[in-house]
Amino acid sequence: MPIHKLGQSLKLEEGGELNSVEIEYTISGVPKQNGSNVIIVCHTLTGSLEIVNSPLWSFVGKGLTIDTEKYCIICLGTLGGLNRSTGPRTTNKEGKEYGPEFPTVTVKDSIRAHAIVLKSLGINKARAVIGGSYGGFCAYTWLALEPNFFELAVVFQSSLWCSAHTIAFFSLCRDLIISSESWQEGRYERETMNKTQSYKQMIAVNKLIQISDYKFEEKFPRTNNNRIGDERPSYWQKHSIIDEFIIESSKDIIDPNTLLSTMRTSSLFNLEKSFPKVWESWREMKTTIVQIPCIQDWRYPAERMLGIHKKLKSIGAKSIYEPTNSNYGHGSYLYDPKSIEKICLKLNNLLQ
Repeated sequence: MPIHKLGQSLKLEEGGELNSVEIEYTISGVPKQNGSNVIIVCHTLTGSLEIVNSPLWSFVGKGLTIDTEKYCIICLGTLGGLNRSTGPRTTNKEGKEYGPEFPTVTVKDSIRAHAIVLKSLGINKARAVIGGSYGGFCAYTWLALEPNFFELAVVFQSSLWCSAHTIAFFSLCRDLIISSESWQEGRYERETMNKTQSYKQMIAVNKLIQISDYKFEEKFPRTNNNRIGDERPSYWQKHSIIDEFIIESSKDIIDPNTLLSTMRTSSLFNLEKSFPKVWESWREMKTTIVQIPCIQDWRYPAERMLGIHKKLKSIGAKSIYEPTNSNYGHGSYLYDPKSIEKICLKLNNLLQ
């Protein structure tokens, strides 16, 4: 995957600056000079930049809603993330790995860097931006930074600020990481740290926040013989929820400093704080925004996106509200393709 060097330092929203900034990205197709075939896909918090041919992005590919034969698809890595963009695992100006000393970066910082990359590639306009959850943070930030850069914005299961639920879970994850005997103030031996029980528990807890109530009931069914507190042998007495998710998460290897950085970036997200005049600028915005929540999503409830939709409509902006139903809850746009089939048909028309 290509890496773009900004060629300039980047002043950070929370103070300080990054030197020698690099952004990793993927690109499929050739962008037209007027940007009419360019679609920016914003990755999830710990997601891959490999959007095309990914089993998760079921609506991206040849002959699909985001048709790879029609559109040039670009995904740019956020700062401090799991890709090779500048982050805790890259080197500072002294030639040493940043590690725990990597500065605080925000979603706004990343999107400012992404805008520089696109314009260096000769892209000054684009057909659409798409993102869900953390990727939705990025999509909203694009609209705040460049209100008319896109003709269409599609946001799945997200908000204008990070939810309190998410911040609380991230705080728990952080405590699990730094309480490890292998933590060593963030200067750990990576292989040793990733094998500790507290690290594995952290990965498991991080997965818990994506699971809907229905999926919990399905995974941990309660019958007359396995209720909590039942004296008879039961599933609950043999296994803990955390242990179950540790088993599922055993293949996940994420650098702890990098995960701490991404969780901090996500927790700090508040679009109206980063862009105090965002609603004023959106009065003149011509971009059509499609808000797609999931009714069963408890992290970013549908009511929150409905509120954004209503406020956009009240100021004369073009907004469409299309809620979905899925027992998968948060992330269902990736994990439950059937739940967005009708939406994809509408997106096909909007992209024409």
